[in-house]
Amino acid sequence: MSTLQVEGIRNAAASSDAITLATNGSASANLSNYGRKNWIVNGGFEVHQRGNITHAYSYCGDRFQHRTGSNAAIAQSNTVPAGFAKSMSLTASSGTLSLAWNTVLEAGNSLEGTAISNVFSNNSKWTVSIWATRVPKVRVDFTDGFGPTNPQSIVAYTTMTSTGETSNGFTRYKHTFDIGSVNPVGTSKGLHIGWQLATAAADVKFTGAQLEKGEYCGPYDHLPYGDELLRCQRYYNRVFDMNGQSGEKPISLAVYENGSTLTTIFNFLEMRTIPSLEITSGSNKFMIRRQDGSDNFDTMSMRYGTRTTAELTINSNVSGNSGIVGMLRGADTDVYVAFNAEFG
Repeated sequence: MSTLQVEGIRNAAASSDAITLATNGSASANLSNYGRKNWIVNGGFEVHQRGNITHAYSYCGDRFQHRTGSNAAIAQSNTVPAGFAKSMSLTASSGTLSLAWNTVLEAGNSLEGTAISNVFSNNSKWTVSIWATRVPKVRVDFTDGFGPTNPQSIVAYTTMTSTGETSNGFTRYKHTFDIGSVNPVGTSKGLHIGWQLATAAADVKFTGAQLEKGEYCGPYDHLPYGDELLRCQRYYNRVFDMNGQSGEKPISLAVYENGSTLTTIFNFLEMRTIPSLEITSGSNKFMIRRQDGSDNFDTMSMRYGTRTTAELTINSNVSGNSGIVGMLRGADTDVYVAFNAEFG
């Protein structure tokens, strides 16, 4: 075995070493991609709170939307490249489609408009990568929402390049881009990254979506499921879900404000903005059990909300004495309560 003995390593055009080797055998490095590794939330598609659905525009895993514009079956899949737990699958309802999906990245808490450029700055280089079963194109924009809405184009759709890594029918693809002189505008909310198949097809699976600062395409940054779930719940929090179970399941305590109005409070981790309510609606989907009886009702509405709390009320089909407390329950297999603070 031979040994290479040097004091430092640098690019031929650089004025300083990228790696410095000390006499005690240790090393120090000037790494431009050190720190936050992956700027994409839920890039491994393990969090899928909304569940499988067939739709033209809908979420395909938390923080991602299916944007083809024609119906496709959206499903979480166990078919994955080595090292991954889940992938996302899009299957055209008919024929072949230029299947497309996207995500929007927040620059920072309440950081919007032109201030986004403090993070996604001019002339900074970034590398986006993804594992997919078909060749994708990628686009990048400053945006107001998932549309993308009012896009300020950084990269038009460009076919991604294979890294040479393959596994179980998947290939890893990458593209490095420069933000250059493109700036967000006053209404911008974040950085939009969109993928679309380079050639129309009946289906595609993808996982391992990653955005790194710099020109280096490193290994995918796996986070524990619990960490990814907490990051996703900043944008969408399904606080209750029957998940197909039958019977009555407890949701929360509720109180009769008066003889015909029922109120309950939800507390949750701080969301991106004051959320809207997403809730099941249908005949007798909910019920309240109290000491002297019970009431069934169809749905609830949100009266007040903050980024950490929500007050829900119902004032039809309920009857009880003011101040009486009962247990609010889901009464059907499809009942859920969720709060949505996603980008529009």
